[in-house]
Amino acid sequence: MTEFFDPIISGHLQLVRDVIVRHCSCDLPEAAELMRYVTNNTSGKMIRPALLLITGQGLGNLQQDHYSAAAVIEMMHIASLLHDDVLDNAQYRRDMHSANAVFGNKTAILMGDLMVSCALKAAMDIESRKGLERTISALFLTCQGELAQQRNAGNFQLSQQQYLQIITNKTAIVMACSMWQGALLAGADDDCCSQAWDAGLGFGVAFQIMDDIRDIITPGENGGKTAGTDFLQGKLTLPLIHHISNTSPDVIDWLKAHCQDTYDDNMRNELISRLDQTASLDYARNQALEYMQKCTDFTSQQLDGIAVNEFELLCGKVLLI
Repeated sequence: MTEFFDPIISGHLQLVRDVIVRHCSCDLPEAAELMRYVTNNTSGKMIRPALLLITGQGLGNLQQDHYSAAAVIEMMHIASLLHDDVLDNAQYRRDMHSANAVFGNKTAILMGDLMVSCALKAAMDIESRKGLERTISALFLTCQGELAQQRNAGNFQLSQQQYLQIITNKTAIVMACSMWQGALLAGADDDCCSQAWDAGLGFGVAFQIMDDIRDIITPGENGGKTAGTDFLQGKLTLPLIHHISNTSPDVIDWLKAHCQDTYDDNMRNELISRLDQTASLDYARNQALEYMQKCTDFTSQQLDGIAVNEFELLCGKVLLI
């Protein structure tokens, strides 16, 4: 976290972490031990809280509600990761063994449930009812997006439009909510808040497309996560969707035959070679660039001071392969 942002933003994010730790405090020793593991080992770059704080800082002064809202969003995100790793049978998360790998699936699911309850407890600190309602609505859509992705595993007819709707719900909506809340709590008007929402959607879609590209091309562990997860579960992402629509229909038979194999170096290299034949990785990255432009247009026109530089830094790292 400290290496991803400059010291000022990192300091603000530490205040968010303090809120998370305070609300994850448990009386029962068994629960306390597990929550300490979660709060100590699942704190990554904290991009969602950073979006909220940088937007708020760029539009005015940060208030206590900014930190509380950022903590709630991050806690709900952590809960979703705990559940996701069980669904994906992932063994690593953020360069550490995942909770399910350490404690087992049942315990990891309960840890996710406990984190949700901690987030709800933290939400009681937020004075802005409007912001709280938007956060709850965003999380509701996120769950629907996750369900849609799960239900479409093995659907090799998935269209680009369907894919974009799924990742908008499961990823981009919460990032849009983060930027919207940052603007709202800084006292921005409705038009500015609406622009912040759209910028967050653009950032979130670009973020997920790039994450899906890394899942394909990164050897070993993808940024501390188990690589090749989507491919092995038959979940089509944009590079594969583009490839399928621009090559022989026989490719679907190949995907069905190999999507449950081990994602080793040979499999990764063969898949990348196939995608290169249709320039599908380049296509996906160009799509990400277009969506990210929606975010940078807003930040360059609406935000002040260090916030613009922070967004440029963040966007550049998201788009980095």
